[in-house]
Amino acid sequence: MEVDEKGATVLVGVRPGGREIVGVGNMSEGTADQLYLATRMASLEAYLEQNEALPFVIDDILIQFDDERAVATLKVLGELSGRTQVIFFTHHRHLLELAKKHIREEILFTHCLENIRTGDQSPG
Repeated sequence: MEVDEKGATVLVGVRPGGREIVGVGNMSEGTADQLYLATRMASLEAYLEQNEALPFVIDDILIQFDDERAVATLKVLGELSGRTQVIFFTHHRHLLELAKKHIREEILFTHCLENIRTGDQSPG
């Protein structure tokens, strides 16, 4: 956290190497999504320390992530599922395939909705 010119606390990122601070407005969409997800998860972790579990719902937050970052995030979500229910929505089949490949079968449940117009299966 940093303080802006008006004295308000603002959230920022730090580039690799730890020397350059980047405001959220100057981040790529993918980096801003990563920061958003990290803050949501940190808030949930703090909440779970003193409260009853509640579902963590995510809707297509990984669409701007490359596969390496998506896999790392999916693994963290898999770990989090040991403490609370994680519900992850996507319409990107490759994210479903990454989850199937990298998340333990006993903790991954998938459900696909059919596309009424084409009859194709798409992740839901």
